[in-house]
Amino acid sequence: MSRRDKRIDQLKPEIDKLKGTDLIAVYSEGRTEKHPVGNLSDYINGELSGSTIWVRGDGTDSAVLVGSNSTVSGDNSISSGLNGDVSGNNSSISGGLDNTITFGNQNFIGGGTNNGIGGKGGNNNGVVGGNNNEVTTFSYECFIGGGISNTVVNGQSGSTILGGYNNTLEGYEFGNSSQIIGRYNSIVGGISNDIIVTDSSSILAGSGNTIDRSEKSSIIGGSLNLIDGDDGDDRSENTIVGGSSNKITRTKRSSIIGGENNQIGDSGNLRVGIEQNFIAGGHNNTIYGEGGETNNVSIGGNNNRVDNGYNTTIMGGTNIVNDNGDGFGDNNSFIGGSGNEAKGGLLNNSSIIGGIDNKIQNYNTLENTILIGGSGNTIDGSQISSAIVGGDGNVINGYTAGVNNVVNGKYNGIFAGRDNLIG
Repeated sequence: MSRRDKRIDQLKPEIDKLKGTDLIAVYSEGRTEKHPVGNLSDYINGELSGSTIWVRGDGTDSAVLVGSNSTVSGDNSISSGLNGDVSGNNSSISGGLDNTITFGNQNFIGGGTNNGIGGKGGNNNGVVGGNNNEVTTFSYECFIGGGISNTVVNGQSGSTILGGYNNTLEGYEFGNSSQIIGRYNSIVGGISNDIIVTDSSSILAGSGNTIDRSEKSSIIGGSLNLIDGDDGDDRSENTIVGGSSNKITRTKRSSIIGGENNQIGDSGNLRVGIEQNFIAGGHNNTIYGEGGETNNVSIGGNNNRVDNGYNTTIMGGTNIVNDNGDGFGDNNSFIGGSGNEAKGGLLNNSSIIGGIDNKIQNYNTLENTILIGGSGNTIDGSQISSAIVGGDGNVINGYTAGVNNVVNGKYNGIFAGRDNLIG
């Protein structure tokens, strides 16, 4: 006889409280049979090999494990956990302590402590293991596996949390309706991560990361990173990998890898057409503008900024492209340096490489210009195919007062020296 073998009369006072016509489900040697209490004399006089004794619950065709101190008021439901409570229909609690299923149908809790499913509807949900995990309020086909204090709430469907602590998948409840506005999302591990009102997005580990209204987006590790679509159309497919306090807002198909306080998008008025931008590492680097910012790249550096740019690249240093939105630029590049700046007008195919406080600026057309090294050098006005290499305080000026959209300088060059002027 195994240590689990028991005589029925060793397991009851519960059985003694039943009527002779009450049914008990008896599981023995691989099969389950229903027996009226009054017909169990054969069992009472003998030993039950591996048997588990169930008694009828309060709901129709429901059952409670003898000795579990559980309550089952839902129909076709069962509980074998200690202090379990099942009021939902066609639902079950298997093992664990102080687990609860309220409302909803076809829900399941397997083990763990103080886990719950319920609250204004919700069907086909599951919680397995862990402590203080909850699926609630119009959530369907959702699952929590382990972890502590994880929550699926307010209109999620087909979403999953695996492990971690204090993670949340959150939809939004419109009045008393049961509208689903969060589907197929997942959080795996981590602490205090949150996915809100979005579909098909995921957070893997990290802490304090959030995806809000940005479909098919992901955050992998890091801390306090944010992807925020802010109710815009087609603000999706964004990614942040690692780093801290990085943000992607009101954009699509953009990525940030590592670094701190980097941002793609805009924190002001709602924008459109900001997409396919990339920041890798660095600190306080920003790509944003009024719309249409596409294929811009910032790698490393500190306080680099691309505003209203297309196909622009910044590598290291501390540089600014099109500050304050004074025009649009295509195919510009910066490599290293500090305090270098390009802004204004139509700025295309131009570069600053290294140096300090160098400027390419105009309010008309400036194309194919390059400024290499040096300090305080400036290419100003309307220029095509002009260059300054090295030196200090050199200027190529193509601006004529009162004349707009006219190219006033071509093929000019200053090589080294100081305070030289063309224009």
